Amino acid sequence: MNSQAAIDNFQTTYGPCTNITGNLIIQGNDIENLDGLQNITSIGGEVFITSNNLLTEFCGLQTLLNTPNDGVISTDITGNASNPTVMDIQEGAACDRILPVPQNLALMPWGNLLVLSVLILGLTVGSFKWG
Repeated sequence: MNSQAAIDNFQTTYGPCTNITGNLIIQGNDIENLDGLQNITSIGGEVFITSNNLLTEFCGLQTLLNTPNDGVISTDITGNASNPTVMDIQEGAACDRILPVPQNLALMPWGNLLVLSVLILGLTVGSFKWG
């Protein structure tokens, strides 16, 4: 795949598709994310993700790399804006998502700091619960 449009339209073009029988090669100047590949559960060959100067978001490969016996022989991720390990992708550490501040949260200045104010009770972050 050589463009963001090809990745975004993968399911429209080939779908519904969960299996790629050969290699998966991703290399393009405008590729920023792999979200269009999120339904892929197996690949019959190797995964090459190289020379993508804008690619920082790999969450679209989580399903594939977290599926037991996914058939991936090897994974080569090099020369991109970000080059996570397979484990980084599996654990979600390769997700470069900017989360919007919801209406029930507010950022307020406090001296030289910004304070995140939670306007509802019962918010859980990780294993810490407010409220």
